[in-house]
Amino acid sequence: MQTPFRYFGLALLAVLGDAQAHHSYAEYDDSRLIEIEGTIVRAAMQNPHVHFAVEGVDANGRAVNWDLEITSLNWLQRLQVPSELFRVGSRVKFAVWPSKRSPHRAYALNMLAEDGQEILLFRTAKARWRDTTLGFGSEQAQSFYRDGVANDSVSLFRVWASVQADPTMSFRPTAPLALTESARKAVAALDPLDDPTIEGCTPKGMPRVMSQPPPMELIDRGHFIQLRLEEYDMTRTFHMADAADPATQPRTPLGYSVGRWDGTTLVVETTRVSAPYLNAAGVPIGSNARFVERFTPTADGSRLEYTLDVTDPDSLAVAAQFSRTWVWRPGEQVLPFNCQP
Repeated sequence: MQTPFRYFGLALLAVLGDAQAHHSYAEYDDSRLIEIEGTIVRAAMQNPHVHFAVEGVDANGRAVNWDLEITSLNWLQRLQVPSELFRVGSRVKFAVWPSKRSPHRAYALNMLAEDGQEILLFRTAKARWRDTTLGFGSEQAQSFYRDGVANDSVSLFRVWASVQADPTMSFRPTAPLALTESARKAVAALDPLDDPTIEGCTPKGMPRVMSQPPPMELIDRGHFIQLRLEEYDMTRTFHMADAADPATQPRTPLGYSVGRWDGTTLVVETTRVSAPYLNAAGVPIGSNARFVERFTPTADGSRLEYTLDVTDPDSLAVAAQFSRTWVWRPGEQVLPFNCQP
């Protein structure tokens, strides 16, 4: 039987989409922030998330081995956080969200390195021990909080980035989702931690791939357009002049996409999606789901406005719309992801 609290939480996620449920954050209790100290005995510098094994003691003086998760290796590289701060054998302190399912797992927001430098490891983390910080609180990180840069050459075909600190520019529904009865039951019955895409290297399918914060790039290949996503090194193909009948195509997590131009707007219709969930709340995707995306660069070239219309008679009583915005910033790149489980 589902508790009212758990059902409310899942219903709220159904409204918010994936904006507050990226990767494996669902495992952690973000209402509690505790401190731990110890020695780094293993450092797995990898995507989608870096992991540390830290040896320390608990409140009763007993030895504890912590498994700590932090942001991705790619974000540490973008933030220019020196890798030597995570040296095995160094004595460190962390402020963490504890796991809901394991007493010795946690997600780290702040780290105090052995040399006394504080690193903010999460975009909402605040300075805790020092006035000057590295990571998300640093001057380097401010570029991730800025709007786009206007330019004379307006083009869809470039690398586009997220604005990390502005929720109005993140992937979100434009109105609360109106679920069918069967979809409401499916959401109520789902344990979010059972979703295989919240950890490891199982990629998300459509439409959740479009909610993720790493950069993406649109490339004109003539008869088709490629959308390169940094996360999981994924590539979507929009068939422009060589489209087949979608009904003849196999179902895949990304579906089959056909594109066309409406002025300067790229319109993409996707069907044949086999991904299980519409969002992190576990709203199921029916076999007849249809997704229509619109990518529109602004007149000054600084932004890429995006809308996604979803029609799914199995799960949505009323068609839904999502929106988000990317920005253009000189020098941004789609980095190799090289996911390690």
